[in-house]
Amino acid sequence: MGGVARLYSLETLLVIGCIFSFAAMVHGVCGFGFSLLSVGLLSLIIGPKCAVPLDLIAASANCFYLAWLLRKTIMFKEILVLVVLTVVFVPLGTLFLRNFDRTVIVRGIGVVTVLMAVISILQMKQLKIFASGYFKIASGVAGGLLGGAFGLPGPPLVLYAYNCGWPLRKAMANLQFVFSMMTFITVISFYYAGLLSIKIVITGFSYMPLVMMFTFFGSWVSKRLKVNYLIIIINFVLLGLGVTLLIKG
Repeated sequence: MGGVARLYSLETLLVIGCIFSFAAMVHGVCGFGFSLLSVGLLSLIIGPKCAVPLDLIAASANCFYLAWLLRKTIMFKEILVLVVLTVVFVPLGTLFLRNFDRTVIVRGIGVVTVLMAVISILQMKQLKIFASGYFKIASGVAGGLLGGAFGLPGPPLVLYAYNCGWPLRKAMANLQFVFSMMTFITVISFYYAGLLSIKIVITGFSYMPLVMMFTFFGSWVSKRLKVNYLIIIINFVLLGLGVTLLIKG
């Protein structure tokens, strides 16, 4: 049974709702992680060529809403280069998603997920190279390619944003704005690549209220709790998910 067919069973719709709820809460707490968590899990259930565009539609509510909540702390001049680079390279990533088979795509998602988890677990994010101007450019290019191919622009952009000296809340706000700008171009790229169907768009929109609710809850939690232990748990979950994708790809 194809991914789109599996998508419309009641059991699958409920599981997707649970995945999106958890991913949105994590994103609200940490400022990233929605697609890292949801795309990998959804790919195992409905296949990547259905999972990535579905996640894109649902995640757009997440990004726009969190960017709105943090709008007063966005540093527009500081992220102009990132916005331009990511937007330019999104279409090239989409070509990859369109032209490669399921195994290559799933294992590609697995590689990205494992690398992000390992980097965070080993605290390699403390390396100064991630705060350099060269890495800023590289993160914009890589973020655009990963966003267009897998709906996973986060890893390189997160490494830069949280290591370049921006205050935590401003880093979160800047990331959400970059992700939001990317979403417009990614939707257009997916449409012209034939990766967006009316059914997927409607299904993605139907989850938006749930995503927004749990994003708000996560943002509320982030202002009141230390999240170090939660981040550690999430990283190990991501590591296990990435390995699973590599094995089952």
